[in-house]
Amino acid sequence: MQSRIRVAVVEPDPARRQQLTGGFAQAEGCEASGSYSGFGQAITEAARLRPPDVLLVNVDAIEAQDLRAWALLRTLVRHDLRIVALTRGEDLHCLELLLAMGTSGLHLPDAASDRLLAAVQNAWKGVVDFDPALTAQVRLVLMGPPEANELRVGGLVLDLQANAGTRWGRALRLTPLEFRVLEHLARNEDRAIQIEELLADVWQAPHSRGGTSDQVRGCIKRPCRKIEPDPARPGYIASTRGRGYQLRDPYAATPSN
Repeated sequence: MQSRIRVAVVEPDPARRQQLTGGFAQAEGCEASGSYSGFGQAITEAARLRPPDVLLVNVDAIEAQDLRAWALLRTLVRHDLRIVALTRGEDLHCLELLLAMGTSGLHLPDAASDRLLAAVQNAWKGVVDFDPALTAQVRLVLMGPPEANELRVGGLVLDLQANAGTRWGRALRLTPLEFRVLEHLARNEDRAIQIEELLADVWQAPHSRGGTSDQVRGCIKRPCRKIEPDPARPGYIASTRGRGYQLRDPYAATPSN
């Protein structure tokens, strides 16, 4: 059973390449299997010698638009090669190519060594690890620019003209009331919405006119089951006692306290 992760580094800058390679050589559970200044050199060496488990490549510093070269990594080197790409995400075509090739990690070129070590370990485990700073560009590649009549929160799209919702392109079967609740939360995603506000603005029946907290709680549960990948561990709708409900992007960075 393999005990160490073989990591190859593609980085044109000699000092940075030496820093990264030295870090993996010293890290517990890893070994540096190759250090390359160019993409083509890495492919040739990996195909000729024992291929690495994870390839860490600075795509902003190399010619990364060659689809044939990326395909060679999968077909001639090894089909299960994990890729951790370093990029600022400014080239959306390059990002699209990386996502299509099943890149396991996306991180900034100047990411700290310990952060990249964690990314390599996650990639080897099959865990997708994207820097939160790159999530906006990834969403743009996956979903395209937003329309004027849309509200978007972390892959959730509310079409205000059709009164319909999707999550990462898959239609959600929302009732009109469920849609209005999500719309109100999406328009105010920067804050928690109290039950009284939802009753007044969505139900138009505050407590003084017969509205009840149970109406809101019961309604919130239904769209939660429809939009959450795992309703037992909600990522979209956060509930805080005394503050209310907040719709949030589960893929964005978690603010520090």
